[in-house]
This record gives sequence, structure tokens and C-alpha cells, in this order.
Amino acid sequence: MQAVSDLWAAAGQGIRIGRSDSPLEIKKKTERDADLFLVAEVEGSLIGSVLGRVRWPARDDLSFGH
Repeated sequence: MQAVSDLWAAAGQGIRIGRSDSPLEIKKKTERDADLFLVAEVEGSLIGSVLGRVRWPARDDLSFGH
């Protein structure tokens, strides 16, 4: 989950990282709503993520990537 948090932090201007974006909170999200959380990897490296809408309205359908 740290890799996802790091990816979001590197996303650039306009993306605010809050307490609910910690690796622990991301882990809770994936356990609760696994079908609404996707990651993209290339050769074992995280290059993007998509976060669904249910129960996390502050992050409605956002995607991040390199």
C-alpha cells in the first residue's frame, strides 16, 4: 500500500493527500471494496491506480498514473 500512497503523492498539482490516504487507510479500502480499487503494474512496478466511488466520496472515480 505504500507504493499506492507514494504514487498519489507524486501525482502533482491539484492532488491533496490527506489522513485517509495513508497506507493503512488504503489497505482498509482494498479490504472493504476490493472490486472498486484497481492498480496497474508494468514489470512489477506500480504505474497507476483507479479508485471507485462507493464509501470514499472525496476520491470519486479518480485515476493516477505516471
